[in-house]
Amino acid sequence: MLRFSKITSLTIGLILAGCSAIPPTSSEKKPTLQSTLPPKSIDINDQGIKQVAEANNQFAIDMFQQLYKEDSKINDNVFYSPYSLSTAMAMIYDAAAGQTQAQIRQTFHYPELSVLHNSSAQLHQHFNQPNKPYRLMTNNGLWLQQDLQPNSAFINNVTSYYGAAITPLDFKNQPEASKNFINQKIANQTDDMIKELLPNDSIESDTVSVLTNAVYFKGDWTSPFRLEYQPETFYTFDQKNPKLTMMSGNRVINYFENDTVQMAEIPYKGDDLSMLVILPKDKTAQGLKRLVNDLSTTRINGWLANTSVEETAIKLPKFKLEKSYKMKDALSQMGMPIAFSNAADFNIFNNAAKLSIDGIFHKAVIQVDEKGTVAAAATGMDVVLVMDSHTAELIANHPFVFIIRDKKTNTFLFIGQVSQP
Repeated sequence: MLRFSKITSLTIGLILAGCSAIPPTSSEKKPTLQSTLPPKSIDINDQGIKQVAEANNQFAIDMFQQLYKEDSKINDNVFYSPYSLSTAMAMIYDAAAGQTQAQIRQTFHYPELSVLHNSSAQLHQHFNQPNKPYRLMTNNGLWLQQDLQPNSAFINNVTSYYGAAITPLDFKNQPEASKNFINQKIANQTDDMIKELLPNDSIESDTVSVLTNAVYFKGDWTSPFRLEYQPETFYTFDQKNPKLTMMSGNRVINYFENDTVQMAEIPYKGDDLSMLVILPKDKTAQGLKRLVNDLSTTRINGWLANTSVEETAIKLPKFKLEKSYKMKDALSQMGMPIAFSNAADFNIFNNAAKLSIDGIFHKAVIQVDEKGTVAAAATGMDVVLVMDSHTAELIANHPFVFIIRDKKTNTFLFIGQVSQP
């Protein structure tokens, strides 16, 4: 029996081919899960914050629909952190120029660079506030080939606005040791929920840099659910229809319903974060496809604006999802192929060497039970040298979509689909 819910999301790791540095030893003291930027209050009415949050949310929906284009996704679970991916890409975006920068901006919907940097810094600080009734932490890292001279403006921006820790490594002579060291650091930052962000052969001797982002969240429901004693059927599209332990409870929450969907917003302690559960009324595969294809930030914001506070009887399955993605193909198809090609234009080092992103690796894990949620996510981006008022009822006994969001800024931290709990 799960005692709480966990979500682990690992954002982008950027690997560039280049020179060498010696990785610290694996005996290094385990770091605390905290930001290098000091926390402070956030102005939720700031237009820059709204622009960056909306860009993140629009990318979340775009990526969800991109992943869903594969027919197998209708019977598969989906889970990732758009915030992790967007934040990691924002760091390398600072070093991009020309069409490389333009394509990244279009794909991630970034605002003007100064707005992106300043607002990202505020969000980073906001998400890393201490003394909350939940744990939400983000960590950014920049791993550089030790004998290369980095661009000072780039270093200043990723440290000042993203709180990135700079670490020299010897990719050239010790690619495997470097990979293992980064993976261990990410494991530390996600409370061991994500242990192998960078897969075998992801780091090679031509790697010159890696950018990483890790997100960790652990929160209890404002009111815990009770577990049902009798397993109930969860109706899957492949007709396997497993018997699952369901959790249920009545609570007064934000609730929305129209002819096609039901949506409930289930708060976590502190009321800063919540899970949106979006359940299509059509229980067929076509119903879920229609929901995903029609999703948009405008539609979700409209549903949120039209919620009413109602006593709602909720029934959800306990579930655990663990997903790994190689995002290179998906992002290329979404409109930024140049970043992965010989034509890429990134200015990370002072020399004139051409760099491109070799791979983007993303892992995310979530555990949800009657007490709450624990989540973590991480992304690794590989950059290489180019050799050239009534009681409502929501019973989630068939596939549904969920979003974990920060309520103050309306930032989507995690998004997923439960098809096979």
